[in-house]
Amino acid sequence: QGLYDSTSGSIYLALISLHYGTFGGPLLKLIYTVLGLGLCGLILSGCYIWLERKRSRSPRACAILEKLVPAFAFGMAAATGAALAAHHLAPAQDTVYWIGVVYFSSWIITGAILYLVPTEARYKTAAGILAASFLAPPIVHATVTGDHLIRSLGRQDLWVGLVDLSMILIAAGALIWLLRSSTRQGRAATQPTGQDPRTRQQSHVASHSRP
Repeated sequence: QGLYDSTSGSIYLALISLHYGTFGGPLLKLIYTVLGLGLCGLILSGCYIWLERKRSRSPRACAILEKLVPAFAFGMAAATGAALAAHHLAPAQDTVYWIGVVYFSSWIITGAILYLVPTEARYKTAAGILAASFLAPPIVHATVTGDHLIRSLGRQDLWVGLVDLSMILIAAGALIWLLRSSTRQGRAATQPTGQDPRTRQQSHVASHSRP
C-alpha cells in the first residue's frame, strides 16, 4: 500500500518502463523484440556448445543434460504459448493465478514429455508441441472475443494484429521444422545401415572411375 507514492515506487515504475520499452515508439519495441530473441538464442546455443565440449569428458552426465536442455528450453516456449491462450479463458477475478497455473504446468508436462521420448523423436516432438501451443492463442482469441487477425488489421489495430500474426508465424515455422525433420528421418531410414551416405557416394564414384 502506498508504494507508488514513495521514492522506491518511482524507481519501480521507471524500471517497468525500461523493462517493457513503453517509453518509446514502434521502432524501440522492434529493437527490444530482436534483442530479446537474440538473448534467447544466445542462451540456447551456449548450452549446446557447452554440451558439445562436455560430451568427451563425461558422456553419462552429458546424456542426461542433452535431455534436460531441450526439455527446459522448448518446455518454456510451449508454456508461453499456452499462457497466452489461457489469458482469454481464465476467470476475470483470478486471471493472473490461472495464467501461472497453466504456464508452469505446461512447462513441466512438455519438459517431461521431451525428456522421456527417444532421442530420434525428441526435436520432432518439440516442433509439434510448439506448433500447437503457438497456434492456440490466435484461435482462442478469435473464438472468445471474435477479434481475429483480419478484423484487427482491418480496423488498423496494429499491435493486436501483430501479436496474432507473430503467433501464427512461430507456429508455421515449427510446422516447417516438423515436416523437414520427418523428411530427413524418412530418408535416413531408407539408407543402408552403418554406412554414411557421403561415404557410399564416394565409393560409387570411385568404382566408376577405375579403368
